Amino acid sequence: MNGMTYELDTPVTFDLDDASRDEKVNQFIEWVYSNYGSDMYEFFKENHDAILENKLQKPWGEFPAGMKLSKVLMREFGLDAEEVRQRLSMLIQSNKVTGKLCLSVHPLDFLSASENNHSWRSCHALDGEYRSGNVSYMVDNCTIMAYLKSDAPDTELPRFPADVKWNDKKWRCYFFIDHKQKYIYAGRQYPFFSHKALELVADMFYNMGFFDIWRDAPVPLTKAKEGFYGWGYSGPFYRKFHHWAIKGPTKINEETIYFGNTKVIYGFGDDAKIVPLKKYVGTHNDAMCYNDLIDSHTYAPWILGYSPWNDEYYAPEDHEKFLIGAPTRCVCCGDHLAANSDTFVCRSCDHEYRDGTEVTCAHCGCILDDGEGHDVDGDFYCDDCYRDLFDR
Repeated sequence: MNGMTYELDTPVTFDLDDASRDEKVNQFIEWVYSNYGSDMYEFFKENHDAILENKLQKPWGEFPAGMKLSKVLMREFGLDAEEVRQRLSMLIQSNKVTGKLCLSVHPLDFLSASENNHSWRSCHALDGEYRSGNVSYMVDNCTIMAYLKSDAPDTELPRFPADVKWNDKKWRCYFFIDHKQKYIYAGRQYPFFSHKALELVADMFYNMGFFDIWRDAPVPLTKAKEGFYGWGYSGPFYRKFHHWAIKGPTKINEETIYFGNTKVIYGFGDDAKIVPLKKYVGTHNDAMCYNDLIDSHTYAPWILGYSPWNDEYYAPEDHEKFLIGAPTRCVCCGDHLAANSDTFVCRSCDHEYRDGTEVTCAHCGCILDDGEGHDVDGDFYCDDCYRDLFDR
């Protein structure tokens, strides 16, 4: 990538997907109810589907449909609604997110994967349940992070040292590259899903030379008229693309079938086979990352084949398991593996450097904060181990 990051020259704008839009609107309406009561709550509830367009969805008293929602708000509820108007303005602005799109393998990007000033987080935050998974992704040979950063200069981030300033991520997603099978798997996007983000990242991979046969193509892949390329999952499915993920209720031959775990389709037509993704994608035994592709109960991955002109494909029985993540070694000594996914250090260093205010689970070794855990004959156990080991 000519360095550890690859950045588009011009800013891009993502539109929120429908689910993310609804979530933001619902959170706003619930906040209104909690802070301003039922009258204002009913006002926004009646105009739910037009809030992000700042329009009155239905007539409200003397105000006709289509009038600016913020103007009606101030006229109807007066100066008491000023804070609501400000929150409404912030909500409307969040419908479109603009910034610089980057691909990165920089260590500080992996460590700041969920550290930001935009009010979102994941289990890979530096205080999260899978914090040491950041290192697993950092040191494997297949993970690249895509993110949308603010135009502002690098800034202080939560849980980062004050003197280590870094970019502030508005959106991010891990991409896992199976070099042998020529697939790129997209992990879960945070804090919202965007089709346009997938397309733009695919174009970036194209510009980096992943699609060798397209190197001299006159237009980017997403604009190619022949349509031999596409992300596979509830989206484009082209005849040259042969790896497609399905999850949940799926219609096959006019019959709806529910898939609890992610399945993938290999092959074409009568030769197509539906097989569990876990058979071909796994997590390294000593990795501490949370692999959304196979572990998530809700997310089904989008998958991109980056040899679109190659008619040959591997039958399921020919596939070798593609492993994501790598062993996470202690950041203090480097000699032993991290004790658990929620710590960066091994058990030896954990005991050596502990300040005496915390205890560890006697079974798995995870750190328990003061007052947490279950005391059994002087030993403490975390909730998970206590449930697994003891009956009462």
